[in-house]
Amino acid sequence: MDIGLLFGLFAIAVGLVSLVGRHLAPEKFLKLQILQQKLGKRNGYILHFLAYTVLPLLVGISILIQAYVPGTAS
Repeated sequence: MDIGLLFGLFAIAVGLVSLVGRHLAPEKFLKLQILQQKLGKRNGYILHFLAYTVLPLLVGISILIQAYVPGTAS
């Protein structure tokens, strides 16, 4: 199995687990609680969403594209 595939799938899995887990059990996300205490409920949620959901999903998709779409490897 290619290492690009593993890293890409892992990053996507992290993003998806964060997305689902934050809605099902937000009390289990300590960093979410800390961010909400420091930045306010809305801003903490947005920052956590961007850092732990959007960023891993984008990185994972980017890695998979670079690994498997011809002409995109750097």
